[in-house]
Amino acid sequence: MIKNKAIYSLIIACSFLSFLPQINSQTLYTLADLEVLKSGKSYEEFFKHARDIIPTQRNQYWREMLSSMAIDYIDEKRSYKQFDSKTYNKIFELGSWPELMRDEFYQFKRNSYSLSYFKSCFTDNPKDECRDEMIKYWKTAIQDLESSYQMAKLHYGFYPDASGYVYLENLLHQEEDQFYCEKPIVQNIFISHLRQEHLYLKSPAQRKIYMDNLLSKSCWKKVVRPLKIALNESSPNLGRSFFFALEHNNELSSVEYHEWMTRYFLQSPPAGELLNLSWNSLKKLGADYSLREQVLKKLKERDPLPGRIFETLNISRSQALVFHLEESFPEYIKTYAKTCLNYLEGRVSYPFGNPTPECHQLFRMTAKGSTKLKNLLTGPWRDRYLKTIPGNTKSVSLR
Repeated sequence: MIKNKAIYSLIIACSFLSFLPQINSQTLYTLADLEVLKSGKSYEEFFKHARDIIPTQRNQYWREMLSSMAIDYIDEKRSYKQFDSKTYNKIFELGSWPELMRDEFYQFKRNSYSLSYFKSCFTDNPKDECRDEMIKYWKTAIQDLESSYQMAKLHYGFYPDASGYVYLENLLHQEEDQFYCEKPIVQNIFISHLRQEHLYLKSPAQRKIYMDNLLSKSCWKKVVRPLKIALNESSPNLGRSFFFALEHNNELSSVEYHEWMTRYFLQSPPAGELLNLSWNSLKKLGADYSLREQVLKKLKERDPLPGRIFETLNISRSQALVFHLEESFPEYIKTYAKTCLNYLEGRVSYPFGNPTPECHQLFRMTAKGSTKLKNLLTGPWRDRYLKTIPGNTKSVSLR
């Protein structure tokens, strides 16, 4: 009985194995099958069986058929505005097929569809999730220039900061076509990126390596002007990286260089490379009256006038810095004091309020400080200042 059962089981197994070739022939599609699917635009079934064709038979004809179906699939989904996650995931997955990875036209279409998908995503879903998915996509994409710009533009609309820089590296290194380097969004993202790179913390050698690899020379020419504007409009502390980037490429005129250095010095900076440079800049100004006049003219255009250095005149370090300022650039302290008095006395109207926020500390500390501190301002100026204080009855001269 046991022997008969064993024989019966063996017969069943052999019968099953004899059907395997027939089963395989029924499940594996041929080129002819794929042609039928292509003619009927049966995309899902086509992609499911496209790789039934063994590698040695995936010839030029098969590759062209695959490319045509993949592109038509995207075009159809776009025409029906099907920007759902299921369709996006299918297109994303197809883009990883080796044959389609090398197909630039398909990749361009893939980028175009994905851009529309992410626009829809930002409208209907949590923005951070869309941003993360978009960055993930971009790492797999063929980064053509137009797609780079459009992705950066979309990202910047929701995150107007340096994070959009991930889409720009291809654009910024173009040597010939500088159409995109002139775009304000590209420039704004670049400037935000540069600001957070903290060039002032790098050594001169490190800065050179960084700047030489940051962007192409032709693209650099397009960003110099907005970078100078950012340098001029930023506080000295926020503009340090801009200063070093421009100075590295010799983009600053003598007046621009020394005006920024003076502004930096007037912030009462900490010890370091920039303090040394600004100290030496003042020495240079002290020996060049014409240059000093030009720098003073630019400083007078600022409202408020820089003067944080006057806030802590009770500290010996601050006094040493101010004495160096007085020795090298006495006109600035005089300008600062006169502007303060004109405002307090109502002689000149200033739309943004007090143009010399630290003038009270300057007048009070020089009034009670050492002889050297007192000599920073004249007695008549101190008299005029005292007269502006409510309740003060001290007789003053307006000399």
